[in-house]
Amino acid sequence: MNKISKKYLIKNKKVFKLKNQLKPTVIHRQMKNLNCNVFNLMKQYIKDFSVNIMRYLIELFVGFKYIKKTFELKNFYNNKKALIIGNGPSQGFLKPKELNDFIKNGGHTFCLNNFYKDKILSKHVPTWYFLSDPGHFNNSYLKHLIKYFKMNPSIKIVLPYKKVRFLENLGLKNQLYCFSDTEISFFKNINPLFPRGYVSMTLYKALAWALYLGYNSTGVIGMDNTYIKEFFSDENNKLFLLHNNKIKGNIVLQKYPNLNVSKFLFDLFTSFYHLEYFPNKNIFNLDKFSLTDRFKKISKKKFLKISN
Repeated sequence: MNKISKKYLIKNKKVFKLKNQLKPTVIHRQMKNLNCNVFNLMKQYIKDFSVNIMRYLIELFVGFKYIKKTFELKNFYNNKKALIIGNGPSQGFLKPKELNDFIKNGGHTFCLNNFYKDKILSKHVPTWYFLSDPGHFNNSYLKHLIKYFKMNPSIKIVLPYKKVRFLENLGLKNQLYCFSDTEISFFKNINPLFPRGYVSMTLYKALAWALYLGYNSTGVIGMDNTYIKEFFSDENNKLFLLHNNKIKGNIVLQKYPNLNVSKFLFDLFTSFYHLEYFPNKNIFNLDKFSLTDRFKKISKKKFLKISN
């Protein structure tokens, strides 16, 4: 066996030793069956379109009083900078002091979903906090999150119209803002007042919000999209993701049931392709290793203007 083959074998064996730490993973997006004729495909699109229009109308009814608040924010912060912090590994390149100084200098920070669980970064109190994933609105999750919000009433919370009632009656002093979370992909829309045209990724929704508010410069970190580097397949053709758990500080192997390589690559393609809906002017990727190549890469130091 040559050196390359040995290295390949060792790497895979090392990964699958973690099988005893397996945990199931929910796939956020599934590829539609492409083995359809044109008639059935058009029929499905018409059906999806009709259902999503109804969902949007329900959103407007539920969150009507918040539409005006969102409408009035258009280009409201065109003299400020924004930093969107995703949950990818590069999130760990940041320090709370850097974020606090960024805000002191007039910047705004955007955080997502599980940010409050990070024992180090959560020492920073963000300007905006985005909630989007359905799992974050169950009672067991909200209990800890609501406690975090009550401790930090200055945080502005942004969530889908249809979820706002979860937070309205909880005695929070935080300001609430809403966006449409209905997806109609062929519209290519990124305006948060209307159905989005991109995949349901919270970081993308935060980016759309920042663009709508008109920040003159937006930095993004934690949008690594490096899953393709960490996927493995076992002897039964089951797919696994080698996942770095930032919260617990360990590495686990996640099993992806009912997913094959073609579906995985389709989902990955969609995630990258939908970034083309976003303009790339004055948006900067602060992770030099990220596979996201839609936005110009600059150093964290340059964007935050950190002095030596």
